[in-house]
Amino acid sequence: MIHSLANTNRQNNLYYGHTSLCPLCHEVEETPTYVFTCTNPHAVYNRMPCFEELMTALQLKPLHL
Repeated sequence: MIHSLANTNRQNNLYYGHTSLCPLCHEVEETPTYVFTCTNPHAVYNRMPCFEELMTALQLKPLHL
């Protein structure tokens, strides 16, 4: 994700000619950033538990810099 190498529809459009629109809302180009911000109910439903799990993991483990 740091290098924007996630397989999004934007990337598929650039390399394979597929539509670049989000497969859920069909309104906005699906970019790595948009994967985390799509407001489609299915995206929110599936994304929220992952965010909650990440936040819990970050709170439980000390940061080693």
